[in-house]
Parts: sequence; structure tokens; C-alpha cells
Amino acid sequence: MKLCSNKQNTEEVNIKQISFFKNQKNFDSRGFFLKILDSEAIENFTVRDIFLSESKKGTIRGMHLQTGRCATDRIIVVLEGTILDVIVDLRAGEDYGKETFLKIDAKKNPGMLFVPKGYAHGFQVLSKKAKVLYITNSKHCKKHDTGFNPMSITKAWPIEKVIISDRDNKLPRLTARLKIH
Repeated sequence: MKLCSNKQNTEEVNIKQISFFKNQKNFDSRGFFLKILDSEAIENFTVRDIFLSESKKGTIRGMHLQTGRCATDRIIVVLEGTILDVIVDLRAGEDYGKETFLKIDAKKNPGMLFVPKGYAHGFQVLSKKAKVLYITNSKHCKKHDTGFNPMSITKAWPIEKVIISDRDNKLPRLTARLKIH
């Protein structure tokens, strides 16, 4: 997957291959107009699935990824609210386990976050609620859906009173290498 950062205002994140593409939100008397996805920003990205979540303050979703033949690149867009986005490199190599944290506010810094195959993704809602759009280039496969318990990242989540699913709570902790291939 090749990123074409000259197409949009791009902010590099501290993990190679992950970028945040800032989108221009245009306001007028009617409201605003925002381009959510620029197909020229990421080469060879064909949309397969689009998911939308709405979550309450303190909710943690993640840390998830698809593996094997269903491994997927993802584009994350915060439509409403503010989140702390977390990305963890689970590819074999020296960057295994490296974490990136990015605060995304739909009003203050609208854009799209590109998360490639081999990285776990999750977030915590910092605002009263948040709506997050997930765009993937591979169909979701329940058999290849995996991840790790989000409470095992090294940095504490900013909101102590967390809401977490039973599924995510039962995922293994990130204490040893997970098999993702």
C-alpha cells in the first residue's frame, strides 16, 4: 500500500506506514462540507466494508486486527466527538509492540487515519460520545478477527472509568508475541 501524501495535508505519526490525513472542513451559513475519503491519498485501496460505531465517554474499543487471508488496511474517521486513538505494531521485527497515541477531535482536526495490515487498533472516547467510521479494504472474517486486551497497553487510558466489552476483556494480554499471520 503506497501513501500519496502530496494529495492532502499529511501528519506523520511515530510508526512507519501510518499517516493522519488532515481534511479541510468548509463552513458556510448552511453548516459544513467535508470530504471524508480522498481515493488518491492511498493507492490501491478498494473499499470492501464500512463500519460505524457510536460510543459513550470512557468506552474503549480494541485492540483489534484481522489476520491471515483477511488481513486488512483500515481508514479511521472520527465523525463526531474526540477519541484517543491507539495503534500497536504487531508485525514481526524490532518495532513489535511499539505503540502510537493520537488524539483525534472531529471539530478541531478532522481527517482520516490510515492503519495498515499487521497493526492492532483501538480507541477510548474522551467526549460525551463519539461516532467513528471504519473503512476497510478486505471483507470482515470472524475466523481471522483477533486482538489483545486493551488494558494491557503500556500507557494508562486517560479516563479511568472505562466501558469495555466482555469480548475485549477476555482477549489475551499483550505480554508475549501474538501470532498474527
